[in-house]
Amino acid sequence: MSSEASEISPPGTTATPHNDFSRRSRAAVVGFVISLISLASLIDVRLAAIAPLASVFGVYGLISIRKYPNELTGMKLALIAVLAGPTLFVGSILFFQIKIRLEVPEGYSLMTWRELAPDEKTPLFPISEKARTYQGKMVYVRGYVYPSTRKNNLKKFILVRDSGTCCFGGQPKLTDMIVVDFVNEKRVDYSMWPRGLGGKFIVQVPERDFSGLKLGAYYLKADHLK
Repeated sequence: MSSEASEISPPGTTATPHNDFSRRSRAAVVGFVISLISLASLIDVRLAAIAPLASVFGVYGLISIRKYPNELTGMKLALIAVLAGPTLFVGSILFFQIKIRLEVPEGYSLMTWRELAPDEKTPLFPISEKARTYQGKMVYVRGYVYPSTRKNNLKKFILVRDSGTCCFGGQPKLTDMIVVDFVNEKRVDYSMWPRGLGGKFIVQVPERDFSGLKLGAYYLKADHLK
């Protein structure tokens, strides 16, 4: 029997076409890679911002594969990317919120930067009403150590809300920074990672400039470092 005859399909069956030139969808691969990178958002919530991109590329990959089924593969990768995007975005934020609440020491209240921001309806009052309610109370807040000429063993420093300001400098908004002064032996080193600080929150008239910055009215007499 010739080789040509052996390749004839049995009666009643249809041979499945095979394209030796088929390749994986680039969009599906990119979406899958982004979803893998987004797993790190469970460690650093800032990376949650890129998670939705996994879904965008995943959807584009699915559309391309369905449009060109004989030329493109990677359906599973695209589906993983589509599902991973929103799951990691929402999941990392929820995980972050739970983690912060578990960090808050007993006797301290969790204070957020959003609460310190002034009300847009009352621009003439730079200090928020919520901030006034924390006056003299023990609070816990997370932020970034502002870079200064001294990097290590800092007793007094500026805590800022935004990691971009932390890394690249510049004058933060007056309500986006807190002057921290340890009242015990605790000290902190500068890094690009957020730190948790606890202590007595004080709203007062700004003192003179510190580390080249015009200071706001928020201060923290810190005794706890995470």
